[in-house]
Amino acid sequence: MYENLTEAQINDLKESYIANECHSDEYRETQPFKGVRHIASAIEMLENDADARKAAELLNIASNWCLEVTGDGDGYAGADSLEKVLEKVFDVFKEHEEHPYFDDREELLEFLEDT
Repeated sequence: MYENLTEAQINDLKESYIANECHSDEYRETQPFKGVRHIASAIEMLENDADARKAAELLNIASNWCLEVTGDGDGYAGADSLEKVLEKVFDVFKEHEEHPYFDDREELLEFLEDT
């Protein structure tokens, strides 16, 4: 899916994903449930013993976010912590040639052309 994309394009995809999830009304309206689904999807991709360390790291930083998002605060509590989690989530998706939003390369390229 990421074949022949520049590092800048991949970074744009990552930043757009994180910004949409953490710095928009999307965060206030869908968290913590959507974040948990993204985390679970990434962990599901980590199937073997070699990936156990990545899964543990992801769960560790996700636990910090869970404490923040479920505590008292405004609708954006924990948004900064979720950024760190979603950076790891995006990396897992990328390693498995997937994207959190796009099902195929054509959708991904269309998004890049529009941004």
